[in-house]
Amino acid sequence: MTTGTTMWDRNVMSSCELVKDRLYFVTVASKPRNSPYFHYFGVDHDWTLDGCKFNDTPYHGPSNLAGIYRFFCLVNTKLHMVPAVKKIVIYTTAQDGFQEKRKRTRAIFLCGAFAVSQLNMTAKDAYELLEKQFKPNSVLPYYDINGNLAHNLSLLDCLKGFEKAVSLGFFRFEDFDLNKYEEDERAFDLNWIVPGKIMAISDPQRRNEVKASRFAKLRKYFRQNDVKSVVRLNRDDNMIKYGLVYDARCFTANGISHYDQYYEDGGIPTKAIIKKFTRVVDLCEGAVAVHCRAGLGRTGTLVACYLIKQYKFTAAEAVGWLRMCRPGSVSTLQHCFLEHKQTAIQKGYPEDVTLEDLSENMKKTMNIMSITPRKDEKVA
Repeated sequence: MTTGTTMWDRNVMSSCELVKDRLYFVTVASKPRNSPYFHYFGVDHDWTLDGCKFNDTPYHGPSNLAGIYRFFCLVNTKLHMVPAVKKIVIYTTAQDGFQEKRKRTRAIFLCGAFAVSQLNMTAKDAYELLEKQFKPNSVLPYYDINGNLAHNLSLLDCLKGFEKAVSLGFFRFEDFDLNKYEEDERAFDLNWIVPGKIMAISDPQRRNEVKASRFAKLRKYFRQNDVKSVVRLNRDDNMIKYGLVYDARCFTANGISHYDQYYEDGGIPTKAIIKKFTRVVDLCEGAVAVHCRAGLGRTGTLVACYLIKQYKFTAAEAVGWLRMCRPGSVSTLQHCFLEHKQTAIQKGYPEDVTLEDLSENMKKTMNIMSITPRKDEKVA
């Protein structure tokens, strides 16, 4: 395989050009060697680019914002440091296998996100360019934190969600604070979904600290980041496992508004809850912190409703963006609800639907693809 008057390493199986005569993305049979004309670098074994914190679950989603930022820094550094006479080549494995597909899917997503943010391509154009590198069965479908196949959530959906977020200023490469993003996760298990407006957080009572100290630290963070309201979606879901919920006065006595909008763990919000949450966010003069028990399912679903209604995300774009901000957000069934009620959410507020009806609708509309590795494939 050749490009211009130079020849690729013999291990390169297919390629696409991201920046003319400078930046390429290729699939390889095995690790290629650098030459006077090519500088190759792979990302398959750098799991800091993944950002998944659920090592004990089968979750698979797009890279988180920290991974995306690290990848952008890596590629930009290569473009700056590698002599202009050399072509810079990002490579990923072309081998077949469960983990190989996972690595390849991540590399494709990261290159697409780079093209959107750093090369000003549309998500559609970036995807169509990269799509030449793979067949549909050569990438690993996304699936939720419970191991359920993601409901109609594709690579393109995630790239469109990222493109939408970039256009709205939710992600700005030059302003992104990697240390703050990771410290927020470590210290408080929180992530900003709409910077300065909406954050998702796990129940602060779950943190393994002395209660008074924990809430004091969180209130200090809230003051520093202009968080004026807290919306709690859980209550005594499992008293034996979790104990009693915290007293709302932990916040209200310190000038932070608190709203209880309970709905069932793993469930879907009612019309009344969506309407009230939208009003709370719209009227809040600062930021709103939203939590359920883990800050993933119920929290992600309600925040997605707001993204769909107020920022005109599609359901898939909203879920994709949420999983970049906070991996594990929104279950497959909850995504089905968002898609089923997307138009109604955008136009007003959706009528309530039962989980049974939703399950039937999901069976009719879901893309069926196997995510289970064959017996001869190893899962690390």
